[in-house]
Amino acid sequence: MGSVSASHNPYAGQRTTPGPVHPPVFPVDLRIDLKRHDLYLAGTPAAEVTALRQAAPIFWHPENEANEPGFWVLTRHADIQAVSKNPTLFSSEIGAGALLSFDENRRQPLTPEALAIRRANMVNMDPPDHRTYRSIVMPYLAGPASKRLEPAVVERIAALLDTIKRGETFDLVSTFSAVTPAATMCHLLGVPDEDRDMVVEWGDKLAAVGDPALADDVAATYAKVYKYGMELFERKRTAPGNDLLSAAHEALAKADRPLRPYSVESLFSLMIVAGHRTTRNTTTSGLLALYRHPEQIALLRSQPDLISNAIEEILRYSTVVPLFRRTATADTEIAGQRIAAGEKVVMWYSAANRDESIFPDPDRFDITRAEARKHLTFGHGEHMCVGNMVARLQLRIAIAAFIDKFDTLEVVEPPEYLRTNQAVSIKQVMVRVG
Repeated sequence: MGSVSASHNPYAGQRTTPGPVHPPVFPVDLRIDLKRHDLYLAGTPAAEVTALRQAAPIFWHPENEANEPGFWVLTRHADIQAVSKNPTLFSSEIGAGALLSFDENRRQPLTPEALAIRRANMVNMDPPDHRTYRSIVMPYLAGPASKRLEPAVVERIAALLDTIKRGETFDLVSTFSAVTPAATMCHLLGVPDEDRDMVVEWGDKLAAVGDPALADDVAATYAKVYKYGMELFERKRTAPGNDLLSAAHEALAKADRPLRPYSVESLFSLMIVAGHRTTRNTTTSGLLALYRHPEQIALLRSQPDLISNAIEEILRYSTVVPLFRRTATADTEIAGQRIAAGEKVVMWYSAANRDESIFPDPDRFDITRAEARKHLTFGHGEHMCVGNMVARLQLRIAIAAFIDKFDTLEVVEPPEYLRTNQAVSIKQVMVRVG
């Protein structure tokens, strides 16, 4: 990379020469392209996912972008767990971090500042930085802290349901699924009441991250969110409240080691994006799955205590975040396949969540499934989603309240999915309830 320093080189530590160092042990008929932006325009291609998982525990996927040589794809639950638990050998920080590559969504080369901001995202950190950062946000997102959000979420859901009229056509996403997650993040982050509608609108726009057609709008919105977050964080320094940004000031003062530049400034935008998209998409997909399986919804109504397990099965069955990547920091081997240092390794959650060795009859939607909670939708190990308890709380309240109020959900127009390879994301679905 010439004279570019390692700190300013987005590919430092990652191989850039095309092709794998070692020949694939499991050659496959690659029926789908994980880099294709329209891969999920009809939801997860379940048949192709199953075929690849059954053909190979690990396979090589080529790329055609400069500096992006291809990547190994893991399809088995156990192997993905093992990689997730070893951040020393499988880095989240090297290269593009959690994304497949740098080039897939960039219109312009990354500036040193843009690269620093990107690497300041907790998702793209390795220990010890990741653990320090996680320790700041965890107390506000886990256990009793997430439980304190319940009254606000219940109130919000009830108000939304009151706006929905039986027999009238409406968009399930913008009317219901997308509203509460962004509003909850506003509550957590201490956004003033007068700014909350604006921030909720930003969260909705940022749900389109990864769709090339919307890249410019998303970039402009992200810039606004980042700027607003920095300003709000500064306000909390002198006027703290009972919120995550205020707590971050206090935690930083007590931290044993300094955080990297931009990491705290990025906290607001990280929470708005990560705390919004997954919950919104799972709420939509979960409701559609339940109403498509009337025997399951009848069972849930007769046994309301099944709601928590039903949410786990929805998370497994939907898998709205299909994959994350890592980069090998040393030569290693997985399932008999030699992997060279610097090669990308992709954890394909869509495949792992339907691994027959863990989930018998995996294509069956079953809210009583005993092993449902073993899904990897929130990741595993070091990088397990820090907001998973908040997400589960919102999903449980939203889905239980919706099915309690409406006997039927009729899809008037088929779901319209975002054109992105980073999420199985329903942009709009027109429905009627009765």
